[in-house]
Amino acid sequence: MIKQICLLPHGDEVLKPDDQDVKEIRKIMIECGNRYHGETLIVVSPHSIRVPDQISLLYAERICKNGKCYITDRSLADDLYNVSKRNELPVIKVNYGTDSGELSSLPLDWGSEIPLSFFLTANKVMIIAPGREVKRSELFKFGSLIGKLENEFSIIISADQAHTHSHNGPYGFSFFAKMYDTIIKKLVKENDLKSLMYLDKEIIERAKPDSFWQLLILAGILSVVNAKPEKVAYTIKDYYSMLAASYSYT
Repeated sequence: MIKQICLLPHGDEVLKPDDQDVKEIRKIMIECGNRYHGETLIVVSPHSIRVPDQISLLYAERICKNGKCYITDRSLADDLYNVSKRNELPVIKVNYGTDSGELSSLPLDWGSEIPLSFFLTANKVMIIAPGREVKRSELFKFGSLIGKLENEFSIIISADQAHTHSHNGPYGFSFFAKMYDTIIKKLVKENDLKSLMYLDKEIIERAKPDSFWQLLILAGILSVVNAKPEKVAYTIKDYYSMLAASYSYT
């Protein structure tokens, strides 16, 4: 049973906000972190181990960075892996070192680390990294399977939006950045993320978001869970943009 759903950015500006728009995003992240989130936090991140054409479930016993470790909920990962395989989805389990014990460890990526830092009591996690070559329909179906899991957990969809808002940014400028963000804001607020299934590929390629694939998983989750956006905040920071949304149940 899903306890809460949060769509959160992972830009480090949220750690020390310098303007009101970022403060509004941070406020949503704090509220998400303070709510009861069940035994496990599922984090869908664009910056963990991405395997081409696959959806990766991190299966190492521990996920660590700078001495801070989270325990992987392997039971939940097994449940999701098994039901995904029964539905013929391209899902794999990723481990490193040893099957179990102290050496079964993988690094915590910043796409997971920054949102998780707001969940101060978090201990168990399951980190998911979708490959960008996975079919849209498969990502959506995978999300619907997450939404049907019987375990008690919460969802963090980690995502920043378009990365081509500035000529001075690492990816250059494209007017598609504003177009992409306008579409995302509208679909989030209207609770219609399923429409991303039909978004023109050129918009995604030119806007260079790191959100599209995770949002399709979220769309699948929302297709089987009666939840709607409660609070939404958005801002552009230099060359990229951030959006945060918390969901309430109807």
